Amino acid sequence: MASQRYEVYFMPWAPFDWDEIGGELRVGRTVFRPFSDEIVKDLDTQVADFLRLLFNQYRDLYNNPVKTITVCHYDPEHRGLLEPLSDEQIKELASTIDVLIFCSVWDELRGAFAEGGRIVPPPNSETFEWYGQSFAPDPFEGEPMVTLVVHGLWHMEELRKLHFQIPMPAHHRGMILPNRELLALLNEMFSDTFSADLRDRLLRSLRWFRIAHKRVQDVDAETQIVQIATAFETLLNLQEERGKKRAFVKSIESWVKETWDDKVEPARDPSSDKYTTAAGQWAWEFYELRNKIVHEGVDPEEELLYPTVDCYGRLVKVTQLDVASLVFGALLIREIDEETQYVHSSARSWSELSPEDLKLMNYLYKNRDWGVRSCLERLGWVRPHTPPPELAEILREEWTKTDDALGGILSSEQIIAERSEMRGDAVKPETHKE
Repeated sequence: MASQRYEVYFMPWAPFDWDEIGGELRVGRTVFRPFSDEIVKDLDTQVADFLRLLFNQYRDLYNNPVKTITVCHYDPEHRGLLEPLSDEQIKELASTIDVLIFCSVWDELRGAFAEGGRIVPPPNSETFEWYGQSFAPDPFEGEPMVTLVVHGLWHMEELRKLHFQIPMPAHHRGMILPNRELLALLNEMFSDTFSADLRDRLLRSLRWFRIAHKRVQDVDAETQIVQIATAFETLLNLQEERGKKRAFVKSIESWVKETWDDKVEPARDPSSDKYTTAAGQWAWEFYELRNKIVHEGVDPEEELLYPTVDCYGRLVKVTQLDVASLVFGALLIREIDEETQYVHSSARSWSELSPEDLKLMNYLYKNRDWGVRSCLERLGWVRPHTPPPELAEILREEWTKTDDALGGILSSEQIIAERSEMRGDAVKPETHKE
């Protein structure tokens, strides 16, 4: 009689801050939980012992068992915890992990641009490596065995003899706390009402984003430009081989002009017919760089950097990969936001407001959690926002009325301060008193 087979999927290296996150994360139909005795308490003893032994063999650089095992349960309410998955279900699970990677990598990147520097190393795709293990408990009279697949060949090994070592890029990471509201927005892609064709395209673009954010050798860094450029091509649905560059520039310029209107910085070369804005000029030069890498090759140290301003106002250079990833994420978020008309969870509590005021609150909260204006100001693509003092007074008066009407749920000065923080305002309302 054939033994019952089980499958477990897990991420061994990702140091999620579960104290802040809580008991689990849910993306699509996948539930992510930290491995603990609570997970295995209702399982068969042999199955539980096998899982404990398996996860004990995943080691850090000092050969200590890692404490970062995250179990990935696909549709646990209907399938249970360890049911084998079909190829299509494994593909969906992989897509939910790509979403987690994006929310963690892009949110940290946005913060680094906005603040003008980094304190800890950025997350990378290796940190989120995931594995699946199939096993059967019946033959456990001898040593527990696992099946390994190497170069397409399958072979059996005794589990106790194996150690699975953490990749160097995943070592010495800070705790990972995904942007929960951004994660909720991307979760909308997995709803039944979301366009299936659009979901497929966006998820394919996120696959390229993940590949582009592996920690490669310095001499291979230019390949990341090709990979993030492919993510753009997939996201923007750039299909024609000829004219992709101009279509890419047009998409970037439409985005900055529609979003920031008269605050958009013009291109350094106003006579060019290829672009009209600083963002468009970056897009043209970025795609030229991509083509040069593919057809000629580049000197990574000289050509893979882009000027920006750090937190002290000094001119510094960041990688073209970071700039492109920032822009890619902003365009991806806009695509999902427009498709779903997403309402921020904090804005939902303001149901007493008029539709116009609710729209403003939704705008403010979303800009707090995934706005990129301050990042583009540092890149020199958008002029800093400095409203006149009288505008601040008008805002304060309007929100004072709203605050009084709602019984002081949130003060008008708090809202104005929050709006100033998100837009990079230099003017503080309390300094302009009559």
